[in-house]
Amino acid sequence: MYRVEWKPDVNLLGPQTGLFAAQPLQLSQSESEMIKLTEYACFLAMSEVLHAVDSGVSVHSQSLKHLQKYLAWMRHQTGLIRASIEWKDWVSTQPAGSGFQEQLWQRVSSFGPEGRPIVKLCRQLLPIITGDVDALQILFADETLADYYRQENPPPEVVKGVQQYVDCMAHANPNMRVLEIGAGTGGMTQYILDIIGGHNGSAAERFAQYVFTDISPAFFKDAREKFGRGERIMMKTLVIEKIPVDQGFEKEAFNLVIASNVSSHSA
Repeated sequence: MYRVEWKPDVNLLGPQTGLFAAQPLQLSQSESEMIKLTEYACFLAMSEVLHAVDSGVSVHSQSLKHLQKYLAWMRHQTGLIRASIEWKDWVSTQPAGSGFQEQLWQRVSSFGPEGRPIVKLCRQLLPIITGDVDALQILFADETLADYYRQENPPPEVVKGVQQYVDCMAHANPNMRVLEIGAGTGGMTQYILDIIGGHNGSAAERFAQYVFTDISPAFFKDAREKFGRGERIMMKTLVIEKIPVDQGFEKEAFNLVIASNVSSHSA
C-alpha cells in the first residue's frame, strides 16, 4: 500500500515563508530583568568606548572601515537607550558612585553562562575596538564560551519553526546538501538531523551530505561521537570571513546553509 504525503514547496512560498516563523517569545519577569540589566551593562561599556574614541584614542587603520561602522552602530544604540524612559527611571534608583558599573557587571556575571561572556567582552571592549585585543582570544581563554555553548539551546518555539521549514525542504529535495556554519557543540545540528534523518539512525536519511563546520576543530571530536555516521556527515574547519572556495569548499554546492546561535566571526 502506498501513501502520498503533501507538503508546501518552500521554493514557491514567497512571503508565506513567515508561516514557519516562531511566535514572539513570552518572557518571565526574571528573564525580562536579566535582558534589561545585560543591555544596560553593554550600554555602559559602549559609552566608555565612545568617550575614549572621542577623546583621541586611536583605532588601528587596517580595520578602520569595519570599526567605524561598528562605532556608528554603538552611537545609535547608546542614543536609543539614553533617551528611553526605562533607562532614566532605572538609573535614577541606582546608588551614585564609581562602583556602580562594577556592581552591574557583577550582577550580570551572576546570571551564569549567559552573562559571563558578555561581561568579559564589556571589560575588554575598548582594546577590542582599537584592534589591540582579539575578542575570540578573550572568549576562548578559559571555559567561559564552552559553558555557554553547553547550556544555551535555541528556544523551543524557534526550533519548531526551523524544523517545519527544513522538513518541507527535505520533502522537496531528499538529496540536499547542508552546510552548518559555527556549529559549535551541535545544539542546532541535533534538531536538524532529527528531522532529515541521520541522527542515531532514528529516521530515513533525507540529505546527501551534511557538513558540520566551525573555525576550530576543537568541537569535532565530540561531534563525531554524537553525529558521525558514515560519509554523509563531514567535519571541516571554516572561517566564514574568508573565501570558502579557498578553504576547500565547492562553489554554490549547498541547498541549505545554517548559522544558529553563532558568535563572533561566524555571525
